[in-house]
Amino acid sequence: MDNEIIDAYKNGNQSGWPGAEEAAIGYQMVKDDYNFVDFQIVGAIGAPPKFSENYRVARKVLNRDIGGKLSVQLIGDCVSWGMKHAVEYLACCDILVRGDAEEFHPVFAPYIYGVSRVQIGGGRISGDGSIGSWAAAGVMKHGTIFADKDGCPPYGKDIARAWGKKGPDSKFLEVGKKYLVRSAAKVKTWDDLIAGLANGYSCTVASDQGFEMTPGADGYHDPSGSWAHQMCIYDYCLVDQEHVYIANSWGDVHGVVKNPGTGEEMPRGTLKVKRKTIERMIGQGDTFLVSQYDNFPSQDIHMALFDLVGK
Repeated sequence: MDNEIIDAYKNGNQSGWPGAEEAAIGYQMVKDDYNFVDFQIVGAIGAPPKFSENYRVARKVLNRDIGGKLSVQLIGDCVSWGMKHAVEYLACCDILVRGDAEEFHPVFAPYIYGVSRVQIGGGRISGDGSIGSWAAAGVMKHGTIFADKDGCPPYGKDIARAWGKKGPDSKFLEVGKKYLVRSAAKVKTWDDLIAGLANGYSCTVASDQGFEMTPGADGYHDPSGSWAHQMCIYDYCLVDQEHVYIANSWGDVHGVVKNPGTGEEMPRGTLKVKRKTIERMIGQGDTFLVSQYDNFPSQDIHMALFDLVGK
C-alpha cells in the first residue's frame, strides 16, 4: 500500500467523504428518486445467529478472500471501494443461495466513483471524495462493470480521477445497466445492521471515525483519530464482545484478526470493531445495506453453506 494516501487520511490532508452534514444533504437529493426502502427482512426470521458467515461464502465461491492486497485505493475514492466490496460480497451470497451458474467478476471501483459523483451527484464535489447514498443510488441506477471484462482499463490514479470528474464513457454505462443492485436501505440501528448481515446483505459505512492500524491486546481495533472515509461492513460476531468486521481499502495493513465464533483468521485488511464504535458511525447517517432484490427477503446463509460443504 502507498503509505502516502494512508498518512493523508490520518492527518486530515485527504478526504474521501465530505462529512455528516453534506451526506445528509446528499441523501435528501436522492432518497425519493431511487429504490431506497425502509429496512425490513421479509419472510420467516428468528433470532440472528451468534456470527454471520459472509466471509466464508466468499471463500467457497472464490477460493480466496475479498479485499486485502487486492484492494489498494490510490486517491480519495474510498466511497467507491466500500461499495465495490459490498457488491462483491452481495454477489457471492447471491451465487451461493441461488445455486446457479452465475460467474463472479471483480467490480471496477472507478465506475462507481464516476457515477456517484457525476451521474448522481451532478459534479457538486470538486475535490476527491463522494457520498455513500450517491454510491448506493449509482449502483441501483447505473449498475456496475467488471474489472476483467469489456475492455475495462486497469485501476490507477489517472483513471479514477478522470471518471470521477467526467463520469464513465457511455459505452461503459450501457454495460453497467446489465448488473444493477436492486435496492438499498439506510441503516439506523445496530439491530438493522445485524439482521442485514445475517441474511447475506453487505453494508457500506461512511464516517469520520479513525482507528488504530493494528489490533490491541484484546484483539480489537480501538477508535483513534479521524478518517473521512467509507468502508464495507461484511460480518458480525456476538461471541465475546459484540463486534463487526470491516473491509478497508488500504491493503494488508491491519494485522491479523481472529473470529472468536469460528476460530478462523478473517480476511486481511479487516478492522475488528466493537458495537459502541459502530453505533457512533451509523449515527452519522451515511450507512447503507444493499440487496439484489427489490427489498430484503430472508436468506438462510448458514443452511446454504451447510448444503454446500456439510458443516
